[in-house]
Amino acid sequence: MRLAPGVAGAGLMAALALVPLRVAEAVEVLSQAFSVTDGVYALELEVRLAAPREAVWSVLTDYDRLGELNPAVTESRVERSTGGEPEVLTVIRGCVLFFCSSVARVERMQESAPARIVAITDPARSDLRQGRSDWRLSDEVGTTRLELTVALEPDFWVPPLLGRRALRRSLVGGTLDLLAAVEQRAGQPDGAP
Repeated sequence: MRLAPGVAGAGLMAALALVPLRVAEAVEVLSQAFSVTDGVYALELEVRLAAPREAVWSVLTDYDRLGELNPAVTESRVERSTGGEPEVLTVIRGCVLFFCSSVARVERMQESAPARIVAITDPARSDLRQGRSDWRLSDEVGTTRLELTVALEPDFWVPPLLGRRALRRSLVGGTLDLLAAVEQRAGQPDGAP
């Protein structure tokens, strides 16, 4: 599936990063790094979430409810499962500067419960040339340490300088906001909104 190319931010897991920015209050950031090399945006983030690993896992893998964690997600669903690996479609509506667009992304989710999710973008059905995110969860006495690595290359034009800066802000800030929503939901008794 291809949507009209435009300028917007990134993709699932990283595609989820196009939420309006607010301060992620409870998420403890242990380290973060961001870079752009040859059009590939990379984010490395290590955080501690005040919720048990199994609950965090449950929220992260509830792919049909991703829009509840991020208002920029206009559609999220499991399209099919190939060899036990779900393929998840997310459509995100986002803006960078005054350019707004919808970005579609289909990812194959390789799950190793409850410790790791590797999401690999299918470029033929996405608005990204390539994309991969690796979510590693470890238990730390009632909390969860999450190590996230994201690399993605948009298949749409990103204006130099200001566009890249805005995309970075959306990707980093949006991911932290997403993780705050994950932490909040995972901390509730039944994972209810």
